[in-house]
Amino acid sequence: MAIPSEAEYLRRERASFIKQLNEVEKAPLAERKEDTASFAEALKKDPELVVERLGWLLNGSYGKGSYDAAHEVIRRPRGNHGAWLVQVIGALEWRAPQKGVIAAWKKLTAKEQAHLKRLIDKEVKEALSVE
Repeated sequence: MAIPSEAEYLRRERASFIKQLNEVEKAPLAERKEDTASFAEALKKDPELVVERLGWLLNGSYGKGSYDAAHEVIRRPRGNHGAWLVQVIGALEWRAPQKGVIAAWKKLTAKEQAHLKRLIDKEVKEALSVE
């Protein structure tokens, strides 16, 4: 059996990441609701846990495909990096669909959102400093 090339490895890792995200969106409705509720609770009551998991995403703990995608996003000069990261970690860790993650975010108070944004920005800055 031949050893796959680096390009093939990266392609497979990216495909695996996309497959994980798609599986979350296609899960049965009852599961999506339950997972969204679980994520919303974590976002509200334990934002540090959510940001810790973002750190795991940014350090490669969820795989090379998600790591590369996350680093592509945070290196972009424009865009809402935090929103993308929260949606991805909601899917990877809590299996919450994108719409559910967005709804959970919108239910936070302005103060809670600002606190989370500060924590996320700190995590992103740290990830960029070790690249």
